[in-house]
Amino acid sequence: MNIITDKKKKPGTTLYRIQYKADGKRRRKWFATKKEAEDYASIRDAEQKVFGESLADLSVDERRKLILANSLANEHGIDLYQLVSANVDQCAINGNHLLSELRWDFSDSLKTEELEEVSIKALDQTVSTFANYQDMNVGDIKRDNILEFLNHNGWATNTKRRMRVELHRFFEWAVEKRYCADNPTSMTKREILRLIGRYEPSPITTLTPDEVRALLNSCRKLYPALLPYYVIGIFCGVRPKEITGRGKGDGILWKHDLPRSEWNKNSYVCLETNKVHVRFAKTHVARTIDIHPNAHAWLELGGTLPVPTTNLRNRRKHIEADAKVESPQNIMRHTFASYHAEFFRHETDLKNAMGHSQSSTVLYRHYKDVSVTPAEAEEFWKIFP
Repeated sequence: MNIITDKKKKPGTTLYRIQYKADGKRRRKWFATKKEAEDYASIRDAEQKVFGESLADLSVDERRKLILANSLANEHGIDLYQLVSANVDQCAINGNHLLSELRWDFSDSLKTEELEEVSIKALDQTVSTFANYQDMNVGDIKRDNILEFLNHNGWATNTKRRMRVELHRFFEWAVEKRYCADNPTSMTKREILRLIGRYEPSPITTLTPDEVRALLNSCRKLYPALLPYYVIGIFCGVRPKEITGRGKGDGILWKHDLPRSEWNKNSYVCLETNKVHVRFAKTHVARTIDIHPNAHAWLELGGTLPVPTTNLRNRRKHIEADAKVESPQNIMRHTFASYHAEFFRHETDLKNAMGHSQSSTVLYRHYKDVSVTPAEAEEFWKIFP
């Protein structure tokens, strides 16, 4: 091995560099003095003759562990080489990638899964926040690192549980791509409860009948083209993204605008049969919802489908300000479910309309304590133009 004087590694300082090959790759080591470099070269040459090139690059402690492992294997009649060879695919983990590097590949993979844009942003934001807190090699991240991150900022329990779920999605992808051996966010329900905390459902908010009237009348006055957006959301419980679509021509249309060959390929409103067909649902399971008489009357007033999404957010704010009504996310859907549950008292029909499976407990957990009175529910279903 050659010993080279190197003044570039640290300007103003003389270092001594050794160059050699290991596993077919060029390696370098720097030393503060020439004697240290000569001693290392001498020892490595001697060890290479005794142990071979691969073992010569191991530290004394690593060689000791290797010899101990081989001895233990022999005691139990196990061929260590065959054991490792049989499991080499399972051991081939490419874990030397920083979290911040893999974040971009993960984000790109999400775009092929037809997720909503808001879901992709939330997943990317959580992974980015973790990388900013502690950017580590993905293969080195353990459960303790996850819990330390979740608990470091005083986040509410619901936020921590949500971020764990989003990180779980990332590490599932990392395991699949062989960037880590297992998922450090995996926990049983009991472990989540003990280590993170109990989920606290957010309070369900609904519009009053008077607020519904005010919204619909303000919409007719300011932006009549958006009337179907509010009617389908409030009286049919369709999610806003299911109404507008995700910019891929998958929003709800008027059925009479479609050729017959396209009926089963799109989401549409049919006033002849009083049905809303949601083809591109959040759960990827199509459903059909009954249009009740008051919703039918409002839809007969017209409006544009698909809903024009240009400046939709600003137009909604304008309508809500004129109506003096606050409209948080999903309040239209919550309003529909609450009044339907109180007035019709038919859980199966409501689950079908909401797109929930029959075994789902969401309706019970979210709407059993909603303070909608029978009188309000009756008034809600009698809101006509």
